[in-house]
Amino acid sequence: MSTITVYGDFNCPFCYALSERLQVYAREIILHWRPVQHLPNVDGNFHSFQEQAQLTAEVAAVRKRAPEIQIVSPGARPNSRLAGQYLVAAEMRGDAVDLLRILIYRAVWCDARDISDACVLDELVHHAGLAPIEPGADTDALIAEWQQVWELGDYDRRVPCMENDSGGRILGFPAIPRLMPFLQGLVQEDIRLSLACEIVPQRRILAVGNNIGLVQPVACEFAIDTASFDDDLEMLALEAGNADLIILDGSDERHRSLCLRLQAGEITQHIPVVVYNQQADAQQEVDAFNMGALDYMHGGQDPVVWLARSRGLARHKQATDMLGKLARIDGLTEIPNRREFDRVLEIEWLRSIRSEEPLSLLMLDVDNFKAYNDGYGHDAGDECLRQVALTIQATMRRSTDFAARYGGEEFVCVLPNTDEEGALALADAIRQNIEALNVPHEYANGDRIVTLSAGVASFTASAQRSAVELIKAADAALYRAKTAGRNCVKAA
Repeated sequence: MSTITVYGDFNCPFCYALSERLQVYAREIILHWRPVQHLPNVDGNFHSFQEQAQLTAEVAAVRKRAPEIQIVSPGARPNSRLAGQYLVAAEMRGDAVDLLRILIYRAVWCDARDISDACVLDELVHHAGLAPIEPGADTDALIAEWQQVWELGDYDRRVPCMENDSGGRILGFPAIPRLMPFLQGLVQEDIRLSLACEIVPQRRILAVGNNIGLVQPVACEFAIDTASFDDDLEMLALEAGNADLIILDGSDERHRSLCLRLQAGEITQHIPVVVYNQQADAQQEVDAFNMGALDYMHGGQDPVVWLARSRGLARHKQATDMLGKLARIDGLTEIPNRREFDRVLEIEWLRSIRSEEPLSLLMLDVDNFKAYNDGYGHDAGDECLRQVALTIQATMRRSTDFAARYGGEEFVCVLPNTDEEGALALADAIRQNIEALNVPHEYANGDRIVTLSAGVASFTASAQRSAVELIKAADAALYRAKTAGRNCVKAA
């Protein structure tokens, strides 16, 4: 039976997520969990705006990258030293400690409990069916040894580390396709993930037409969506917007008009287009490049060449997307900006027309923010907006929900497949979470903390209406919330 050693901190959400994931995928593996402290001096009773914002961002990252794992944001990050002492003391006396480890992690990240409190830990020990624990000097010595290994080793300080008995090591929270070979002992080198959490995107190809022989050779690495030239052009453009590569059937003359349409579309102009024909046609190849296609392929080519060229085009799309993303992110809050909101709303409006599902919009505004900015200064105002943005993102549970900075102290949320009742519930949850931050605001007219007002509008989109109407309705609802006394939610 193989062995995995994990260096993890109880107050790290990525370590918690890894613990939960290993309960599912490592049941037949011997697991050694070595508690370390990423932040040895953290004090849950005192935390800055920056620390709270970092914690909120980490929880949001786990929710996005591991949606199957339940997690809440605790009020503050507790000191984990005592929890580590309890776990090691139980293990040193021969207890099975997997359940205790799980209970400690869940106490923080599911129940928001303070694990620096011995009474809380004693209760968890009892629930784990273990005898009372009294950590001693030998416990401290072993933990200190592991902590030294952690601090002197080539580790990242805010992420989990796993080592297998084949000599492999992963720094960070791996996606499942990366985790499984590691657990099977197939990884024998260091893997340092670029982020604390890792997303494995699924690359997609949209094949349009009936004679796409190119699709099968690339299906081993790409998800394939198919469409017809007879489809509605607006809906076809919407489908194409989700693709990393578009392949057009060159045997159908309509590929010309569609190629030009894709090159002109704001959503699709950066997606590589390939024209394919079973028979090579030199003039058609020239025409394809003149229309803006990035490649021309035909049935006489080796399928291995098709796959290699498709990979290259997908990498081109990835690089272009990265540059585009930088242009669509708000520099202050690091969430999407107004330009990206306009783009996403257009996409979701078209999607709502097609699905006939409701589309909701939240308009959110920080109350009395000018007074806050004037009273505390612009640096404090900027930090306040960052924390509001992180809290909004952390409150949204679904990956399809979208938040952006609309301008100034105003934010927007686009909620696909959400009716008015669901939108009102989310808006009020955001309002309550902002209020729960308890950010002092002595210059406010009423409440002496930072609060937020929200307007909600829900439409089922149609060709007879426009997304501008949805924005106006949400804005009018926000005005009603402001005039009703602020720190409330109103529907259109």
